[in-house]
Amino acid sequence: MKLKKISLTADYLNALANANLGTYHYKVLLLLETKAMTQAQVSEILKIKKQNINKYVSDLKKMGLLEVDRIEGRNQFLRATNSFLPQENQDQMTFDDI
Repeated sequence: MKLKKISLTADYLNALANANLGTYHYKVLLLLETKAMTQAQVSEILKIKKQNINKYVSDLKKMGLLEVDRIEGRNQFLRATNSFLPQENQDQMTFDDI
């Protein structure tokens, strides 16, 4: 399911501030808010090893903050989303629900 592009509202920023993310998680998330990119593109822009980007992307996907925008060949283009996946269950929850 495609979610609408997020806007940096006070509620969204408040939810992010309380999400217990590391510095590089925020960098990856904010970069993917600008446009959809592959992990290799994110790695190149942020000058971080691809293995580390994989970890940050995996963490953000588990939280529901990133999703696959499109697939071109073997490349997955990721983008930021406006929902969280609660730890208790697999139902998606929007920031308005927090």
